[in-house]
Amino acid sequence: MKNAILLAIILGLLISCKLPNATTDSGSENDKSEKAILPPSSVVKNSADQLTVDSLPKNVLINFQNDSIPLADIKQIQKLRILNNTSEPIVFGDDFILEYYANGAWNKTNNGRQFKSGQYSLTPGREYMVPTDLYFYSSIYRLGRYRISKPYRNSSSLSITQDQTNFATYEFSVFTPPFKNMERKVFMSLSKNTVKISELNQPIPFTIINNSYDEIFFGERQTVEKYDGKNWNKIPFDGIINDIGYSLYVGTQTSEHSLNLRPVQYKYKPGRYRLAKPFSIRNEESIKTAWKDFTLYDEFLIVP
Repeated sequence: MKNAILLAIILGLLISCKLPNATTDSGSENDKSEKAILPPSSVVKNSADQLTVDSLPKNVLINFQNDSIPLADIKQIQKLRILNNTSEPIVFGDDFILEYYANGAWNKTNNGRQFKSGQYSLTPGREYMVPTDLYFYSSIYRLGRYRISKPYRNSSSLSITQDQTNFATYEFSVFTPPFKNMERKVFMSLSKNTVKISELNQPIPFTIINNSYDEIFFGERQTVEKYDGKNWNKIPFDGIINDIGYSLYVGTQTSEHSLNLRPVQYKYKPGRYRLAKPFSIRNEESIKTAWKDFTLYDEFLIVP
């Protein structure tokens, strides 16, 4: 009997010791749940019972995730964040204005394509991530400063007029890191610079490296020239050239192209030759000519 009473007392003491810890754990879980639904410290409730960011200007604010976008990523859909930090609901669509900063002024780069007719509404203190196709609706093809402007209006407006439309703007830069320890220009290099007569039927791969300041464009067109001791003379070839266009961003290279000498059409002799490869960049300095044309060269020898 005494043993049973003693055992009951010990069990009672153990239970009383564990209960506070169990309550604390349960309370800790409740605290975590409450904290998870609380707004950040910079967000407060206004009289309209909506959330606004108290530390930011009372405007409609927009931004991308990063202030700098790699040029190679421009063809990807960017997410434009829109925050309504005003006290009124707003309405906006998919349209935007994109400008490039050059010669001391902002210049529009929109290409005239029609935007989708979607419409969105945003209450005060709320934000929305809008998928934005910068490449499709505008012309981004070089490094530098850009500015995107997003038109919006108060949802209380019954119709859209020029006076009722406001704009939220955001500046960002487009960049591509160039290759280090290389001159800022476009390079072309054949995989070999000595070719035997017996190897003329074999394609010769070559590499193009764009370490300039602009995206470059080129096609399948290329020529072979022979040096006669004074001048370079173009070797004529017959055949169809595929009308395929390629582009190469700054800081990138390609080795997917080859030189085909076509010995069936021309009887090569040992001597000095070169590959001539034309390429172009967009011309921003003239409205009459859309392109600036250049030519890459790399020499090779044909030996017995």
